[in-house]
Amino acid sequence: MVVTMQPAELLSPGTNRPRSLRINAVKASSLASTYGLKLVGEDLEITALVARRNVFGTAAGACLTFLVDLQNVDKSALVLIRDQSLEGDTSSPFLLSTSNAVSTFCSIASDLEKQGKFEQLSTFVHPSAKVAASAILYENSYIDRDAVIGPGAIIYPNTYVGEGVIISPNATIGNTSLKYFDRVNRLRLPSTGGVWLESGVEIRPSSCIDRGTCGAFTFLGEETKIDNLIHIGSDAFLGKRVSLPGSSYVGEGCVVDDDVWIGPKTAVADGVHIGHHAYIGTGCLIANDLPAQALVYGLNSRAYGWACYCRGALEFKDGKAQCRQCGEQFSQVAGSNAIVPMSVV
Repeated sequence: MVVTMQPAELLSPGTNRPRSLRINAVKASSLASTYGLKLVGEDLEITALVARRNVFGTAAGACLTFLVDLQNVDKSALVLIRDQSLEGDTSSPFLLSTSNAVSTFCSIASDLEKQGKFEQLSTFVHPSAKVAASAILYENSYIDRDAVIGPGAIIYPNTYVGEGVIISPNATIGNTSLKYFDRVNRLRLPSTGGVWLESGVEIRPSSCIDRGTCGAFTFLGEETKIDNLIHIGSDAFLGKRVSLPGSSYVGEGCVVDDDVWIGPKTAVADGVHIGHHAYIGTGCLIANDLPAQALVYGLNSRAYGWACYCRGALEFKDGKAQCRQCGEQFSQVAGSNAIVPMSVV
């Protein structure tokens, strides 16, 4: 039987980020028997799958993953069972496979999806929400108070639309990613997760947000604004007040911290982490992590300097700078690629 969850039940203590949707508990020994694996260590009950590092902390209890960092073990043949309390402990149990770990993991995830083992979000539309007659709402989507969903918008399962969220015409929320997770064997991870839109988020026309994989949520924080023709990949995490003008792409598994501006026609490669208040100009390709308040522009898309909280450029002299627009003062941190406001020095 499929278990349905209210949004409040998914919120992790002390944070607004939802935990991953769980699977019906399965013993590691059962997986070992079914898939011809060898169990080494304790026979834990697995309640979650984790496919990307940036969602590891949202999985409750023991989880199955191939994201391993153990010495003297053939990583291509390892699937790790890890409990949250064992993070960093190399004594965690694991499963050995005769085939590639990614392929094994994808097969297990796909089979669990076909068997209906994943939790689902409850189906709900608040009476104060305004949903256009031509919008398509799938089962297991949750539309909260005062949300607005425009004509032709599509809301796929396991999408949470928070209070006051605006989804413009023809936007697609919770679509399935087309990317292969294992390119050699042409395997995709099942899109058994969802999309979580915090209060005040705006999605403009014809933008697309892919749902998360293996129970995880693609997440957009409070007051984040997404313009026209934006594509956000599965398992991406965008913090509060992030701004994306038109025709940009944020890749799968990216982490974009609070108050980042990503200019038009910019692509952020999969898995990149962008620090808070970074300012990225038009037409950039971001392939590497960026520190907080990095100022990025030009054809080679490198960080040329630093941006203030108000997005004004900072000019440092003798390790100090004052914003010409708002007057905020900053100091460079010696021995690191970072700056801090003078008020905390």
